[in-house]
Amino acid sequence: MTNESKEIPKKKPTKIADPQSFLQELRKDWTMFWHAFVGEAESISEAINSNEMTVPQPLTLEKVKELTKSLSQNRKKLNQQLEKIKKEIDESTSRVETLNLVGGSIHETIDRIAELNKLGQKTNHELTVVNEKIKKARRIESQLKKLEIY
Repeated sequence: MTNESKEIPKKKPTKIADPQSFLQELRKDWTMFWHAFVGEAESISEAINSNEMTVPQPLTLEKVKELTKSLSQNRKKLNQQLEKIKKEIDESTSRVETLNLVGGSIHETIDRIAELNKLGQKTNHELTVVNEKIKKARRIESQLKKLEIY
């Protein structure tokens, strides 16, 4: 065995035969890439083809405050939905107890309670997501305020 170092042959850069088709392919690839993350391939590709792509603007303190306010309103609505669901579950539970006493059918009411339970879990998950977004927005808001001081 010899310890000769093997040199890796260097590739010569290839020339692009048709730069226009290369750019179109590149646009198509980026559109597909973007679609994988955003899910709006049609509007993105239209924007790319019409050269209307804009650079995202940096977040300002005012924009973050607006976002936080909007998220807080969403949180309020979700809390109200949870209250309504809880109230309806309580009423349905009382109805089940009453129907048990008189020997009535409780299957529909129990099915409704199960539906409400699933809806409550879904709403609670949405509320958790909104709360996390609010925390992030407030952290960003705090950082932006610190930057304005300096």
